[in-house]
Amino acid sequence: SIRQALLTAMLRAERARRQGQLPFDGPVIMERVITWAMGYLRPSLPAWGRPFITEERVRRWAQALYDAALDLLDDGLLNGTRPEPLPD
Repeated sequence: SIRQALLTAMLRAERARRQGQLPFDGPVIMERVITWAMGYLRPSLPAWGRPFITEERVRRWAQALYDAALDLLDDGLLNGTRPEPLPD
């Protein structure tokens, strides 16, 4: 699914950043994930579904996934709280 691919890409990029393999920070990583999704995921969809997958929609999905992951990190529940940023 698109959500699973986006989350996997975000987690891999963040892991690579923390290991020092990527020289840029979170907002740039998010842009790279969006660019990857639009260039790789969107063309792999059926022709009738491609018009529905816009850059803005992918950006909203990616941000929602990121926010949900942060919410789960603090107490294991999706309850609208966000943890303090983790140090690198």
